[in-house]
Amino acid sequence: MESVALALCIIRTVDGKVLHKYEHPAAVFGCDWSQNNRDMIATGCEDKNVRVYYVATSSDQPLKVFSGHTEKVFHVRWSPLREGILCSGSDDGSVRIWDYTKDACINILRGHTAPVRGLMWNTEIPYLLVSGSWDYTIKVWDTREGTCLDTVYDHGADVYGLTCHPRRPFTMASCSRDSTVRLWSLTPLITPLQINILADRSWEEIIGNADCAVGQGMPPLLCGKVSRDIKQETEKLSGNPRVKKLRWFSECLSSEAQELTTVKMSKFGGGIGVPTKEERLKEAAEIHLRLGQIRRYCELMVELGEVKCAIKAKPRSLTQCSKSQLDTKYQAYLLPGLVGSLPI
Repeated sequence: MESVALALCIIRTVDGKVLHKYEHPAAVFGCDWSQNNRDMIATGCEDKNVRVYYVATSSDQPLKVFSGHTEKVFHVRWSPLREGILCSGSDDGSVRIWDYTKDACINILRGHTAPVRGLMWNTEIPYLLVSGSWDYTIKVWDTREGTCLDTVYDHGADVYGLTCHPRRPFTMASCSRDSTVRLWSLTPLITPLQINILADRSWEEIIGNADCAVGQGMPPLLCGKVSRDIKQETEKLSGNPRVKKLRWFSECLSSEAQELTTVKMSKFGGGIGVPTKEERLKEAAEIHLRLGQIRRYCELMVELGEVKCAIKAKPRSLTQCSKSQLDTKYQAYLLPGLVGSLPI
């Protein structure tokens, strides 16, 4: 499959055999296969339209043509979690969300001040979409209400490409004409979900289906393959699987390597920049305190040198745990992703 500047989208087999040549009235800039229907492909065209084709038929005519953009369409992206949902980015500065099943535009995301280039759906949260633009910014959207959750300005030129890690869906990368590739953490945007994981709440408060998760006002729920795999493996364990479950979610939400290396990582939610280790541990300690987990709060405060705060919370905790034990206990119970962005 390829897009070319000759008003064609060409479908080929791996050995080069041409299966289809989909003609367009103007240059084709983007195309994307549906992850929920392997025979469906969408294209973005200079004529301002989005087209959907079904390659299992002999017809070279589109099944649907979506109109609404006022300038050329550059990229299109199908949702990996919701069948029939796709987005398009345009030189008109907007991102449009289309519902193939309803033959309609269901939302328009406005906020960029220049052409939109990069587009990326999150692979766990079905309503979370990220866009990059010639205005040098990256925006994170809640596509349910069409609201911008955060904007970052770290790049010094046009943002063209966005992608997320296949096993850590809240770690993403962006590339730009400023000659940099930057890594980002999306975990600060899902704090309620992180607290549910740390508090060992029921699976229903952590994992759901996409149709339920996109309901207005619903808290974030994990709906992708990574979280389903964790649930499946956890349910195979006997006894109390809590520690193993937390470690698996730790790797999903961030990475063990993020605590061991020093490469810079920026964050969404709460501003730009990387917090220090002390700031991350203090935020983690406060979460433990809110959850009523006093012992772990005290352990982290001791590690931070805040002995008075630990004594004030629960003096006995300090006599039951030596400093040498703190690191192993911290690794066993704490989710790195809960403390914002981390080095990776």
